[in-house]
Amino acid sequence: FGQPDFPPAFAAMQSYYAKAPLATITVTNTDSREITDLSLSFSQALYMDGPTPFATIGSLKPGQSATVEVLASFNQAVFSTEGITPLVGEIVASYRRGPRTVEQRQSVSYDLYDRTAIVWDDDRKAAAFVTPADSALRNYASYVRQACKDASLPGFSGEIQFAMQMFGSLSALGIIYQADPGTPYAAARGGPGIVDSISLPRDTLKRSTGDCDDLSVLFCSLLESAGVETALITVPGHIFVAFNTRAPGRSYATVHPDRSMTINLQDELWIPVEVTLLGKGDFLSAWKAGAAAWFALEATPGLRAFVRTREAQAVFRPVGLRESDLGLQYGDKAAIAARFRAELSMMVELLVTDLSAKARESGGAQAWNRLGIAYAKFNQLAKAREAFGKALSAQPGMPDALINLAGVLYLSGDVRGAAAEYEKLLAALAAAGETASWRSMSATINLAQCRYDLGDPAGAGRLLALVAAADPALASRYAHLRGAEAAAGGASGDRASSAGQITAGILFSGSD
Repeated sequence: FGQPDFPPAFAAMQSYYAKAPLATITVTNTDSREITDLSLSFSQALYMDGPTPFATIGSLKPGQSATVEVLASFNQAVFSTEGITPLVGEIVASYRRGPRTVEQRQSVSYDLYDRTAIVWDDDRKAAAFVTPADSALRNYASYVRQACKDASLPGFSGEIQFAMQMFGSLSALGIIYQADPGTPYAAARGGPGIVDSISLPRDTLKRSTGDCDDLSVLFCSLLESAGVETALITVPGHIFVAFNTRAPGRSYATVHPDRSMTINLQDELWIPVEVTLLGKGDFLSAWKAGAAAWFALEATPGLRAFVRTREAQAVFRPVGLRESDLGLQYGDKAAIAARFRAELSMMVELLVTDLSAKARESGGAQAWNRLGIAYAKFNQLAKAREAFGKALSAQPGMPDALINLAGVLYLSGDVRGAAAEYEKLLAALAAAGETASWRSMSATINLAQCRYDLGDPAGAGRLLALVAAADPALASRYAHLRGAEAAAGGASGDRASSAGQITAGILFSGSD
């Protein structure tokens, strides 16, 4: 065996060592005879359930050597260690010397670092600290999602909204960046063999502070817990996060009007986030800082790395955790929701900036209508109503603007106002000879719904009969509007009682 020299082992790399080398050793046949059927295994008391076979060699002639890689199938006990644990393991060689089977043993000494330790010789190793299956994180993420549920927008990227919720809630919880006083990331990343420490996400959440790697793996873990794909970005002296919006590259304007704010990877748009701005800035500021850090190295791409978490975890699986109640404080739901609403409003204004500028510059009905549609998709109903009103001021009786305004009024709870706009629209369409078009049929059904909600089932039935005469199949989908038996609960004044029944065509007419 010569003098086996084992490097330190790292608990976080437990799964890695079962397939990739913990160490290498050289074995030499010092006998005068050839040896055959050599098999080698590695054992470690307490931290292995049995020996790990790692090499077989058919034969070694006298004086011949072979260098082989040592594998180690550690068990979950490695995750229970603290600090540095000195260990003594054993390599066992079994071989045949002529007719006899011979066994030889060699002790090896090395250190085992606990599950927070890492050496930055492979950026993918950081993925081992991303723990989306941790119930503590899943519970926290679920709490935040519930707090923000009523403020979420169905017409906008769920991935972006969830990332905003997580960033805002962590800031509200008081999570802040604090450099590692022992081994700052920049120093550990720049020096070969320097041992760094990454806190487990659950510990960072409990402690409320962390350096760039701690905060990055926490943020990734929370996003991954909800199925949002993440990546870890490394640049000289720093690490931060990106997540996949799943929006195609050509649709960058639905994510951000500035294409350079996103990373296009295999025609999917990723958003970089500078997590060290937690507690110091809003989500948009962190997004902007992340994009700036990524694109600053556009001319020297070799200085940056983009590590997709799930791909890296195929090699470096997440560290093992035992389920436990951490006694975490999740923060005030109302405060979390208020922060999310404010940041979401900023996001909407950013996304409609171009449309808003065009509407104000041209003053045209179509431009205002498009702006109103954008606001309506983001559930900014008051602003949508204003935009549709300006479209109608520029072009009175414009059918698209009328049907959109009516829809916004209905969704806002102003059923009488919506009914009045549908009546105007139907009159304008009739005057233009348009009585059986999609707009006409849609407006008639929606007016019937308004009548039904206002306690006039007979009027609703008459309107639906007009639709049935032109399109029986379409009318059959809204047969609930025919019956007077359910009308008693519909007399709700100006408040919509069954907005879910309104037709899909009520909004976004004329959106090109």
